[in-house]
Amino acid sequence: MAVIRVNQPCDIVWRIFTDPTSWEIWWGGVLKRVNPSWQAEAILEWKGGDRSTVFDFVPLKRIGVRGNYGEVITWSFMTDAPGSTVVVMEGELSDSTLRETSPGALEIEFQSALYRFKKYVESTPKSRGRKSDILK
Repeated sequence: MAVIRVNQPCDIVWRIFTDPTSWEIWWGGVLKRVNPSWQAEAILEWKGGDRSTVFDFVPLKRIGVRGNYGEVITWSFMTDAPGSTVVVMEGELSDSTLRETSPGALEIEFQSALYRFKKYVESTPKSRGRKSDILK
């Protein structure tokens, strides 16, 4: 599990998280599209041809994704204080063909991804997170 505080309101954090073009910057993979849109059972289509499935979706609160190799990752979003959001990232590899290379490797990888996400969100103009665009 990894946790980070982002100094932006939850609606902006959510908007940027659900923007497929942001994933290459903070996650490292090119997310081509979410089909049909962010919702339970949506398909995340990656540049390399892999696909992931959204298995849990609560707008502005949580997104759970099952990867192509059986890995499970869940992101949770909580308002911490006005203008601040806590993001929690949890993962499970027990049903996956992927394996950790060393104890704690997954947590370190997740913490690094969340740090890149925080830096990106905090450097992005607030206009990218307009409330009218949150669920698009």
